[in-house]
Amino acid sequence: MSLKRFTSVRNLRGLGRPLLKEFFARFNDELTECKATLPPDTLENDDEYFKKLADVFFSPKKLPPKMTDVLEAVIELADDKGVEDLTIAAKEKQLAIDWTKKRTNLDIVMQVWLLDEELMLKMHNEHRLVRTTRFMYWGTKTPPAERLAFTPPTDAVVELVRKAVDEWCVDNHRGEDTVTITRRLCLSRIRRRCARSLTPCRPGRA
Repeated sequence: MSLKRFTSVRNLRGLGRPLLKEFFARFNDELTECKATLPPDTLENDDEYFKKLADVFFSPKKLPPKMTDVLEAVIELADDKGVEDLTIAAKEKQLAIDWTKKRTNLDIVMQVWLLDEELMLKMHNEHRLVRTTRFMYWGTKTPPAERLAFTPPTDAVVELVRKAVDEWCVDNHRGEDTVTITRRLCLSRIRRRCARSLTPCRPGRA
């Protein structure tokens, strides 16, 4: 996942510098280790600060993995349904958040993470399990026996595709080094393996 919502100057401004500073402070050691360069706190011009920070998020692979994992969780949870459930849970635990103040979805999720990391991650896991996923697929009328056999792409081909997509992302300001291609085992193959593993052994002759 890219950190696209954090590459928006408008979104970063909505979070505010104090909250972002507190967030980064949780990853001081990791940021130092990976030599990530964040805009200095001494930069007084907010427009320039948020623009430089947005540029940092365009290349998430240069940031600590632990931090990008949290940011990805924040993005996934920061839709209307996720924030609605998270707000209810946060109020039940009486977290010190001023609910009278108008806040963005990202702001609410970040606030909860800073105050109660365990609660935020718990709600994120639940949200991932129940959220609606939409996708499109196409069937075929060709009988199985007449279909062409699928030849899995080699590692070289997968890397070629990954680089091509990554170059498109760079050209279209979607970040650099953000593309990952993961091989997934075919469901029918899993079923066949399960069937074989569950086949009872034939009793031996006495």
